[in-house]
Amino acid sequence: MISFDEGTPRSIKIKDTFDSLPYSIIFVTFSGLIKYINEKAERLFDIELEEIINKNLFLDSPLSKELLIVLENKFDDVISGDIFGKKAFCIRLNEKPHLLNLYMSQIKLFKQSYIQIIIDELKVQESINFQSEKKFKDIIENSKEGYFELDLEGKFTFVNQALCNSLGYTSEELLGMSYKNLMDEQTIKKAFKAFNGVYRKNQEKKHFQYEIITKSGEILYGETNIYLVYNSEGEIIGFRGFMRDITEQKRSEIKLKESEKRFRTLYENIPCGTVIIDENYRIKGVNQRTCEITGFSDEELRGKLCDIICPKGSLSKRCPIWEENVPSFRDMDTFIKCKDGSETPILKNAKRIQIDGKVHILENIYDNSHQKEVETLIKKENKKLKELEKMRKKFLDVAAHELKTPLTSLYGASQLLTELYHGQEFSNNSEFEELLTMINNSGERLVNLVSNLLDISRIETNNFKLEKKPKDLTYLLSKCLRDIKYLIKERNLTITENLPEELIINIDAQKIERVIINLISNAIKYTPSGGSIRIELLKKDHSALLSIIDSGIGLTKDQIKKVFNKFANINKPTDEYNIKMDGSGLGLHISKEIVILHNGEITAESEGLNRGSTFTIKLPLQD
Repeated sequence: MISFDEGTPRSIKIKDTFDSLPYSIIFVTFSGLIKYINEKAERLFDIELEEIINKNLFLDSPLSKELLIVLENKFDDVISGDIFGKKAFCIRLNEKPHLLNLYMSQIKLFKQSYIQIIIDELKVQESINFQSEKKFKDIIENSKEGYFELDLEGKFTFVNQALCNSLGYTSEELLGMSYKNLMDEQTIKKAFKAFNGVYRKNQEKKHFQYEIITKSGEILYGETNIYLVYNSEGEIIGFRGFMRDITEQKRSEIKLKESEKRFRTLYENIPCGTVIIDENYRIKGVNQRTCEITGFSDEELRGKLCDIICPKGSLSKRCPIWEENVPSFRDMDTFIKCKDGSETPILKNAKRIQIDGKVHILENIYDNSHQKEVETLIKKENKKLKELEKMRKKFLDVAAHELKTPLTSLYGASQLLTELYHGQEFSNNSEFEELLTMINNSGERLVNLVSNLLDISRIETNNFKLEKKPKDLTYLLSKCLRDIKYLIKERNLTITENLPEELIINIDAQKIERVIINLISNAIKYTPSGGSIRIELLKKDHSALLSIIDSGIGLTKDQIKKVFNKFANINKPTDEYNIKMDGSGLGLHISKEIVILHNGEITAESEGLNRGSTFTIKLPLQD
């Protein structure tokens, strides 16, 4: 029961006001429980307050069924903030007809919101009691939502305080003002159409939404159910309704639409195709790029099973996300089916997303056809290159073998010729001796070149075998130095050694000797007369380190990068130092391969041109 029994002057005054009203009034909670009826209602329904208090209006009350049906139909609307009114409504009470005006709206009493039901009983042919109408409007003042009445010209004839508060005007400013003063041109046209429709059809308009401009210039959004207002003769004299402020809701909707628009713009313009698929394998959306890739239109794809473009699709039951419960995947190399029956290679990314509370798959597809064409072309070219490389290797192998025998014979013959005629009469012939030396040197270079070519061929075909045995690397170095001592003397170079007495290591001595001879020969060749060469051998950790350090013409950083390459052609300023360049560019490459076969490393260092060079070999002591 509403607390009118507090005994305060205010509560007594409010109760006396309700009991003195010339119409019946009932207060009900939002759940439908009756909390108060005034004395007029007790007399109308022939029931006392104590009999009906806390009973459910629609389940337990003895009110007329005809009345309850009308109230129940509009009850939820009023809870939402609407106001309901029905004039000249006829029901039967105690077997007698009664003509009623019926109103229903929200009211707040003692900090609690209720639904108030106002029933004004009329005698047949009796006009509406204007005093009752005035008191009804007094109650409207307590409404939490703005209320207004307009005449047929659209001017305000009544406003409550809540509306004034929302719009920032006083009631004096609003009364007589046209609603058009609160709207822009577009909204005025929209509102006029709504009011005109209510007037012509004599029917309320529900949930009319509009923009309204406050006194400060702020834009509010309102929603109103528009009703007609009648005079005592039953003639239409205007319109009325509550203005529900839906500004926050509308702004959220606008932001959502803007966000959706931005998403749609992004969705349509991203360079990859996009497909959205629901849990029933049906396509819910595609972007323009997908249509371009497949040749299908949006209408041809939307709502169809994804089988129309997906190679796996619903029939295969092999979708990783749906069937294997994988949340996402990337870079799936697959294809997409096109309208013309062809298949386009694609890379596909996919992930689970939520749309309206339901799980969907978002697929991003990238046209991979150009890359596939390039890959195919590369494979063809690689195949051709492999065939050419195979032919090259075969040619080198055959040529080297075919050349080796006659070149060896020629070189041997030139050596024999030198021995036979040594000390003979031709020995005093300088021209003959020069020609014989030329034949010898050229033959030696050709034999070395053919030997190198054969070694390259064996290395590339994995037929370059090692015969490793424990050897004293110190002894091997000393032997190499003795063998090329004459070259050092010819170049007028100073050589120093820093060698241990003995360093046993498991190597193929013949091949490592070849590497050492090559490195020392290069140091001699590229060091100008009067320069120096230092050879160091030491044991460090589990390795032997051999360094050949010269004071020669040095290397640039770019030259260091390619010095071990096959057929490396490194330009050096050799003329000014009287250095002859007669190498094939294979010696250092073969040396590197020999060291690698020993599980070792070979490096070159230099601080630049004319700053000397250091070549270092690192070999494991036990292997």
